[in-house]
Amino acid sequence: MKQDLVVSNHPVFDELHPKIYGAAVGLVAWFTLMAWVLFDRSSDVSLSLGFVTLLFVVAILLPWTLSLVWRRYRMP
Repeated sequence: MKQDLVVSNHPVFDELHPKIYGAAVGLVAWFTLMAWVLFDRSSDVSLSLGFVTLLFVVAILLPWTLSLVWRRYRMP
């Protein structure tokens, strides 16, 4: 009986399509912009929206930076 349950001649993809990443960045940018447009009614909300914007910037930049490092130092 064969012990391999996975067919070995099929290609394995470990990355998503680049348009998926672009769509995720676009949705985060849209959400941040709409948070500023819809919730910026008084002056005391600006600090909270600034922190939310910083959170989303870090949420986008951290995986992007890690992917650049991973691509540069990939094992042959």
